[in-house]
Amino acid sequence: MAINKKDCVYIPSRGVYGRISVICKVMGEVFYEVDFNGIFSEKHFFEESDLIKLEVPDFKEGDIVTGLKGADAYIVTTDKAIMEVLGVKEDSMEVKILSHETRPRGIGSYYTVAPIWFKLVRPRTNFNRGEKGD
Repeated sequence: MAINKKDCVYIPSRGVYGRISVICKVMGEVFYEVDFNGIFSEKHFFEESDLIKLEVPDFKEGDIVTGLKGADAYIVTTDKAIMEVLGVKEDSMEVKILSHETRPRGIGSYYTVAPIWFKLVRPRTNFNRGEKGD
């Protein structure tokens, strides 16, 4: 698993997500500096065995998604929100808030976000033809 600078990772021992900011070698060993997401910016060094590299999900228009629990990459589009994917580009996607546990005023709002901080709740459903998925 090659981890590179700017890759997003999960740290199971802490239950948090972050992004690699620096890779350094110290006496032949490689360490990764991770910037944690959230309100407070923190940086810590980890070995590769402490990290799980995140892969960018392949979301499609119409998919229902939620934020990764503990990622806190954004203030509104978190694991407390259920969202519909309205469009997908190479490094971003547009979502619409369908429901929110703590911010009900945000329902109906649109956001452009990075897909890596989200997980699939339910694949899109094509109600017009009565088929599920593509």
